[in-house]
Amino acid sequence: MDDDPERGGAVAGLPDDPLVEILSRVPFKSLCRFKCVSKAWRDLIADPLHRRKLPQTLEGIFGVPGYGDLIADPLHRRKLPQTLEGIFGAPGYGDDWDGDDDDAFCGDCGDCSDCGDSLDYVFIDLVGRSAPLVDPSFSFLSEKLPGIKHFRILRSCNGLLLLRPCPVPYADAHTLGYVVCNPATQEWMAVPSSGWICSYPPEGEEDEVDGDGEIGEDTYLIFDPALSSHFKLLQFLQKASILNEVGLRIYSSETGVWTDRSGERRRWKLGGEIPQLGIFGIISSSLGSAFVNGMLHFVVHHIYQNLIAAVDREGKTRKLISCPQNHSCSGSKPVFLGQSQGHLYCISEQIQGDSEQLTIWVIEDYDKEEWVMKHSVSSLQLFGSIKWHLRFDYTLVTIHPDRNLIFICHEDQNLISYNMDSKEVQAVSTVRDDYGITPYVPYFSESPVLSNKL
Repeated sequence: MDDDPERGGAVAGLPDDPLVEILSRVPFKSLCRFKCVSKAWRDLIADPLHRRKLPQTLEGIFGVPGYGDLIADPLHRRKLPQTLEGIFGAPGYGDDWDGDDDDAFCGDCGDCSDCGDSLDYVFIDLVGRSAPLVDPSFSFLSEKLPGIKHFRILRSCNGLLLLRPCPVPYADAHTLGYVVCNPATQEWMAVPSSGWICSYPPEGEEDEVDGDGEIGEDTYLIFDPALSSHFKLLQFLQKASILNEVGLRIYSSETGVWTDRSGERRRWKLGGEIPQLGIFGIISSSLGSAFVNGMLHFVVHHIYQNLIAAVDREGKTRKLISCPQNHSCSGSKPVFLGQSQGHLYCISEQIQGDSEQLTIWVIEDYDKEEWVMKHSVSSLQLFGSIKWHLRFDYTLVTIHPDRNLIFICHEDQNLISYNMDSKEVQAVSTVRDDYGITPYVPYFSESPVLSNKL
């Protein structure tokens, strides 16, 4: 195929718009291959206006590999599928960190762990751009929300980020709970508090949380642009003293209000259908989550077992899936849950002889709920060391949504990637610690829901 510019389109006789509509329905990997068809195809896919409709993938760990000018063109890129572009990390991530933490904390929240650990994030670009894809300081938000010093990234889902503003004045805790934003378009929406106050009260005053034991919350963002431009927040409240769920509140961007679903979950639990989360114990939010087949998945830890709960957009548990077990090893336990190439993945840690081992599992047929062992790798292969343990020596950061690639943060302040196909380990960046790392897949389409924009 020649690249005659007079042909008027990437394919003779076919206008750009129908071709972009066709390309928007193909997987991201196929889209990358199409960029090699011709210069016209490459430019078409890269156009920013088209890219909004095209599939996306992981962009950073807050990047997309360089797949050519066609997909990179800003006009086309809005319509095209995207992949992992980069990774968000707290100060200390990247080569510019000098190891000094003295200025890394805000000092206004009593405990910086509740305000995001640090003043600003950095964006680790996996593509290697000279300028970052997005603004990791979220200056487009701070300019519109005076008094907010910084934002804590809580979750990421299909290009949107769930942020918690910090510090929130105690008097305003009922009015501002979260911010949902699209850093690629700089659109955002403020979400009111659910009524449960997580901010610290003024000195000398008591917090208003009742009950025998501290109540913690895990809030999840659900956004599927293929189904709706609206998003939902699922806020699970758990009492630490009993390791049990005590409430569920749901926010819908369509209605603009929070709904208390705690009573409905109790009825579901007593109805003899799928047991609800309150029976099983505490949500292990540190092990990640996955949005697969229209449902949110996360690990629930019980004293006797670990289970994966599949929760719908209304907060009802539709499935309880057993975690995979490698019976040839001892001490198997889940260390990460995620999604890649449309499938649910679980990574487990176990002892194999004298070495620790990671095993990567995938459910290829979701209806059958059967785990298939995809790959395994030893600590010796990854780190050159035999002994290592989750949270003490390393943390699983994410799995690439379109490639057989996992990202791991090691105790020596290195963020590394491991390729399951080539079995190669590569250094990605230096890190301050393994907390606050959020993978990012961009979404370039403008939203009628996120109406605030600079």
